[in-house]
Amino acid sequence: CCEPAAGPVAGEADALSIGGLARLISASGDAVALRTVFRGIHPNPFNPQTTVVFELARSQPVRLVVYNLQGAAVRTLADGPLAAGEHRILWNGRDATGRSVASGVYFFRLDSAELQEVRKAVLLK
Repeated sequence: CCEPAAGPVAGEADALSIGGLARLISASGDAVALRTVFRGIHPNPFNPQTTVVFELARSQPVRLVVYNLQGAAVRTLADGPLAAGEHRILWNGRDATGRSVASGVYFFRLDSAELQEVRKAVLLK
């Protein structure tokens, strides 16, 4: 499961590989991501909801927006500062006004100081 990294890390912390994910274990025992990464969208395809998973190497502003095939913003799931570490944000398949969206392909755009990435998910009803 977990293997210590070869050698100590500055700041009295240890690095571990947990399930293939590089993490920094702080002196307080908290696991912090070593890099910012968009892990994925699960389940995909989904009905009626899905979870967006990403990790931040440090605290930073994040914007996560769902777009339809026409490029119109459907819903903003995050827009502001988030702490370092793993984040799981649920999308319930509803637009900004609370209405259920149609079956189809949706794009999830994650923007942060360290990463700009788009992933695709399919809503099947």
